[in-house]
Amino acid sequence: MIIACLLTAMACSDATKLPPIDAGSVPDWQLAAPARVGLDAEKLALAQAYAFRPEFYTQSVAIVKDGYLVAEWYAEGVDARTMATSWSVGKSFVSTLIGMSLDRGEIAGLDESVATFVPAWLNTPYADITLHDVLTMSSGLHWIEDYETIGAGDDGSDVIRLVLEADPLAVVFEQPITAAPGESWVYSSGDSMLLGHILKVATGKNATALATERLAIPLGMTAFEWWQDGTGSTYTFCCVDTTSRDFAKFGQLFLQRGVWGGRQIVSEAWVAQATSPQAAGNRGYGFQWWLNHPEATSDVWPSLPHDAYFALGHNGQYVAVFPSANMVVVRNGEYLAPEYPAIAPDGLFAAGLWSDDLAPTGTRGPEGDWDQEQFFGLILAAVD
Repeated sequence: MIIACLLTAMACSDATKLPPIDAGSVPDWQLAAPARVGLDAEKLALAQAYAFRPEFYTQSVAIVKDGYLVAEWYAEGVDARTMATSWSVGKSFVSTLIGMSLDRGEIAGLDESVATFVPAWLNTPYADITLHDVLTMSSGLHWIEDYETIGAGDDGSDVIRLVLEADPLAVVFEQPITAAPGESWVYSSGDSMLLGHILKVATGKNATALATERLAIPLGMTAFEWWQDGTGSTYTFCCVDTTSRDFAKFGQLFLQRGVWGGRQIVSEAWVAQATSPQAAGNRGYGFQWWLNHPEATSDVWPSLPHDAYFALGHNGQYVAVFPSANMVVVRNGEYLAPEYPAIAPDGLFAAGLWSDDLAPTGTRGPEGDWDQEQFFGLILAAVD
C-alpha cells in the first residue's frame, strides 16, 4: 500500500496553524500537513490502517480540512491520477445540476409538474408528480431497488433493468403509480434517472455535457466522465468517473456553500435545501443527499455529527461532508475502469462495470465487518 501524507515546504519548518481558505483560490488543491490544520497524524494513521485492511478493498481516501488537502492514501498500484467511480454518488451530482438549472431559470420551480418534461403524462395522474417529489424519491412511481440479483436479469428488480436494457428511461416511463406523489419515500434509481431527462428537456444538453461545463471545468477537475447509454441519455442514477481528489472538490463545493474560487457556482440557498430534510417520511434524506439526522428512518450514525451529510454509492463510495469539523472525506473502493469510452450500448454497461470480481472490469466492495461509522469516527477523532 502507498500512503501519501502531504507536506508543503512551509509545513516542514513551521508548525503554525493555517487559516481556513477557499479551496478554489488556487488552480488545484493547496497541500498542508495534518498538524497545520489541527489534525493528529498518529490518529489519522489508525483510520488509514482500518480503511486498508485487505478485505475492505479500499482504492483511495482523500481528506480535506479547512480547504487544504491534508492526507491521501492509495492502494498499491494506484495514485492521485487513478480514476474511481461513483455509483450512487452520481445522484448528488444530478441533484446539483437541477439546482443550477433552477438558479438560471431554466426550470421554473420545485413545484413544477414533471409532465412539463414528459408530455405523454399531461392530463394523466402522472401530472401530479412534481420536481420536488422526484428529487426526494417520493414520486409514487413503483420501484424495486434490489441489488442481490445483479447479473441475473431478474425482471423483479427495476434497477437491474436500468443497467441491462438499452433504453433505461423507457423502464422509468413504464412504471405505474403505486402511492400518492409526495407522501412516501422509496429509494429509487428510477427517480434519479428521471432527473437526467428533466435536465435534458430543460437545457437541451444531457447531464454529462452539463456537468462538464458547470461542475468539472469550474472546479478544475483533472478528469471527468459520466456514463451514457446508447441513446445519449446519461446514467444519472450513478456512474461518474473521476479521481478521489476531484470527488473531494465536489464535496468541498458544498462545504463552501456553493462557492469556488470566490465565485458562486451553485446558490447557497440550493446547498442549504439539498442538504436538509426534504423527503416525506424520511428526515434522513434531502435532495439526493443522505443526512445524519437524528430522526431519520434510514441509517443514522449516532457517533458522527448530526450536521454531516453524504453522497453514498454502491461498494463503499463516499463523499462525506462534516460542516462542524470543516472537513470533507472521500473513500473509493477498488475499480478497474474499462478501456473504451464511457458510452454503453445494449448489454455493455452491466457486463463492463457491475462486476464484483473485477473481471475484466468493475468494482469491488468491502467484505467482512466494514463499518462506515467506525471509519469516519477514526478520522474525526484526529481533530484537535
